[in-house]
Amino acid sequence: MNLIHRLITVMFICMSVPLLVSSNTLQAKQTDSIHVLVVFSSNEDQIDEYQRLLELQLAHFSENITFRHSSHVTKSDLSKTTHLVYQGTIDEEIPSNTVKLINSFTGPLLAIGHNIEQLSSYWKIDRDTIYLEEATISNVDDKQLTNRNVELFPFIKEDKKQQTLVKVKKNNNTYPLMVKRNNHFYLATTNLFSPVSHFLADALHFYFSVEHDHVNKAMLRLEDIHPKLIGEDLMEIATYLKNKDIPYLVSVIPVYKNPKTKEEFHLSDNSKLVDVLQFMQNNGGSFVLHGYTDQYGNNPTGDGFEFWDKQHNQPIYFPPNQLEIIKSEKDFADSTEYKKYLEDKKKFETEYIKERIKKGMAELEKVQLYPIAFEAPHYAMSQNGYQVISDYFPFYIGQVQLSDQDWRVMTESPTISNPNFLNGMTLFPETVRYIEYNEPNSLAQIREHITETSIVRDGVISGFYHPFLGKDQLTELVSEFEKQSHIEWIDLQEIYNDAFPNKIKFQQSSDNDKKKAPLNGDTFDSSQSKSALQSTNEVLEEQSVSLTFGDQLRLLKEELYWALFGIGLIVILTFASYRVRK
Repeated sequence: MNLIHRLITVMFICMSVPLLVSSNTLQAKQTDSIHVLVVFSSNEDQIDEYQRLLELQLAHFSENITFRHSSHVTKSDLSKTTHLVYQGTIDEEIPSNTVKLINSFTGPLLAIGHNIEQLSSYWKIDRDTIYLEEATISNVDDKQLTNRNVELFPFIKEDKKQQTLVKVKKNNNTYPLMVKRNNHFYLATTNLFSPVSHFLADALHFYFSVEHDHVNKAMLRLEDIHPKLIGEDLMEIATYLKNKDIPYLVSVIPVYKNPKTKEEFHLSDNSKLVDVLQFMQNNGGSFVLHGYTDQYGNNPTGDGFEFWDKQHNQPIYFPPNQLEIIKSEKDFADSTEYKKYLEDKKKFETEYIKERIKKGMAELEKVQLYPIAFEAPHYAMSQNGYQVISDYFPFYIGQVQLSDQDWRVMTESPTISNPNFLNGMTLFPETVRYIEYNEPNSLAQIREHITETSIVRDGVISGFYHPFLGKDQLTELVSEFEKQSHIEWIDLQEIYNDAFPNKIKFQQSSDNDKKKAPLNGDTFDSSQSKSALQSTNEVLEEQSVSLTFGDQLRLLKEELYWALFGIGLIVILTFASYRVRK
């Protein structure tokens, strides 16, 4: 028997080495296995901007997220759930069956906002919120933001065994904002916008037990590149970024249009600019379609909301020359007629968006430029619009609109995210804004946003720049990014190549080699490729590790070692068993 004990000890020691080497791989697999159920309270049964705001945060950790209204939860909803969230958006009496199901769940539970006292939790809160102005928010890593306004539910009595993950301090008073006891978590607010969003994004790593690298990703976007720009000025910026070895985004409007002056310029009309753009595509620039003309109605390019009717604050349901306010249900005899009316308007919007996207892609492909991401002008787009766009692009850039009732209800995610409402598109957020023309405080505001984003261990420091401002202010912006101690630039072309190996392949070169063009209007079928979010995580992990060929060879040897070790172990144990029997 002593022989077997010794063999088991040796086996344990040998197994430790490959397991440590494979820790990152195991972590990725654990992330893939996360299934989140969000039970929410609201006045309507449908998902609204509050749930979408929460999903932006959760979708950084998993693509498997299901929402159920508190009155519609069943036992089967919990069958595959690994993580349960209760979002108390409004004050309500939770149905007793839902309370039982939540209380019976043994996995990690996160409760947010109202109604926590109805659940079997450790915390008692005052149901009336307090509003703290110019307070300081901090987390367990002593990262903090000062002079912030926060709305929260104060605790009546704090549990001595709880751990405070995020706290708010005002004068001499300290208030827990997010707490943990065992595998139960509670966020004492309903407001998930900034500054709470940054602290929540970081604290969710504890909830999901996922330890992402403490490295901020960086993304720079050159904004509003249209046919009237001067190629020589843009070339100076492109050369600077190439010499700095910084990958970047190029947000392009392929057609400049001014209906009032009858001006219309296409990229193909500006050959010098096209040469520069092709140089950029081959030297670090990933192209983003920023609409077809970036205008609507009689507005010139840059001033309009191409995919949103700003005048009536509604989706594009009517032609530009036939603008009218969308009707409400009270204008119809019954709900059936109203639903048919909405369906017809949504069909118009769908065809309108498809036509603009196809025209925009065709204009770019005509000059051998290939967009791999989309950015809505002024970030304004309906939920149906996101569904349409997802047929053409795997990546979405910027902020997202959360409501179809008001374009101003929009926000960014502090991290890369893949929410269901983007229908498979991975969101690369814009988080630190931009340098405004003739605004001396712009850089200071950007610094403040960088500080906010740096609260999150793997937050994305992402901003944009208008090239007409020249190179000098761009160097100042880049300098602010590079001041961060841990930062890595995101190369979207590399992520695209990994996610879609059968589509157009981008290779960086010093010349303007032409690439093979995809078919005009080519669409993306997520079932035929790996998840864009999965590829993003894999490529960014590879960039963090920066494997050399020698490293890759070493890992291959370790995998072979692990296989041989398993075979050898079987032989040894078989022999030992035979000796003991004798």
